[in-house]
Amino acid sequence: MEYASTVNPAWAHLTNIQIDLYEQSALPQLLRLCPSLSSLTTSTCFIFMVALEPFTHTQSQSLRIVSEDFDNNDTEHLNLFDTLPLPSLRALEARNIYSWPRKKFSAFLMRSKCPLESLTFGFECRQRMSSERNMLPLFLLSKY
Repeated sequence: MEYASTVNPAWAHLTNIQIDLYEQSALPQLLRLCPSLSSLTTSTCFIFMVALEPFTHTQSQSLRIVSEDFDNNDTEHLNLFDTLPLPSLRALEARNIYSWPRKKFSAFLMRSKCPLESLTFGFECRQRMSSERNMLPLFLLSKY
């Protein structure tokens, strides 16, 4: 990902990206390279992601994340919500994050103060879906 900024400065003008990221520092670098980015779809292994430096991306309106950490119930590595405020976020889709970090997500919503309109969860395994569906009322009832 590091080479992207030197190879092509057009990254700064991109508004929509769909990308698979497998480098530890790729997501924060991508967000810094693309200040105009309003929609990001990424597939990544969060278990390999390093802690993010605090960074606010003001243009992101849509974020779709697909975890490649299959059957990993540990959300300690899911630090995306710890330090990344997205004040313009309107739609969030999360797939294959089997143990949802409710407290981190609530804190993320508080920090972001975003006008979230759409929240979508999806799972590859139907067996887990019923247990995750039981969490939905907790999201709807919790204050953030």
